[in-house]
Amino acid sequence: MTVHGGLLFFGGFDHRASLADVLRHNLDTGVRAEVARLTDADFRAYDDTALAAKVAVARRAEPIILRTAESVGGANPARVKVNDFFSGQVEVDGLDVTKTIPFDGDPQLFDLRPNQFDLNPPRGEVRGRKLIIGMGVRESESETAVRHIEATLAAVETYLSRQADAIDAYNAALPGAALSLIQQRRGTFGAASDIASRLSGR
Repeated sequence: MTVHGGLLFFGGFDHRASLADVLRHNLDTGVRAEVARLTDADFRAYDDTALAAKVAVARRAEPIILRTAESVGGANPARVKVNDFFSGQVEVDGLDVTKTIPFDGDPQLFDLRPNQFDLNPPRGEVRGRKLIIGMGVRESESETAVRHIEATLAAVETYLSRQADAIDAYNAALPGAALSLIQQRRGTFGAASDIASRLSGR
C-alpha cells in the first residue's frame, strides 16, 4: 500500500514552522509595517479607532475551509507498491484510490503546525487550491483505501479546526495591536507639527 503525499501540518523537518510563530510575527512586524504605510491624509481623515479597524482588515488572516460537498472521488487502475511475504515491496496491478477536495484559503497553512498536534499528522498532497488524499492498494483491498481516506479527512478537519481557533484569536487581537502603534504615530505627527509651527515665519 502506498499513501499519497507527504506529511501535512508538519512544520518541515526541523519542526520550526509553527502557525503560532507566523501569527506572532504578523501581529508585531506585520501590523507595525501596515501602520507605517498610513499617510498624513489617513490621519486627518480618520480617528484612531477607524484607522485600527483599517489596519486589522489589511492584516486579517483567513483559515482554510474545505469544500467537501464539491469533492471528487477516484479509483483508477495503476501499478502500486505492496508488501510481499518477505518484508519487502513489489509492484502489482491495483487501484489508485483518491479523494480530491477543493478548499478556500492559503495553501501554505497546510505546512504550518498548530499549537495542538500529534506525532502522526495526516498525509496528503496540495495542488493549487485542491487537497488530494488517497492510497494505492490491491484491488481486493479497496476498502482499506476508503477507510484511510475517511480517517485522513477527519484528521485534516481536526487540524484545521485547531488552526482556525488560533487564527480567530489573532484576528481579535489585531485592532488593539494596531491602536497603540497608531496612537504613537499620531503623537509623533502632533509633535512634528508643533515644532514646524514654532519655527515658521521666524
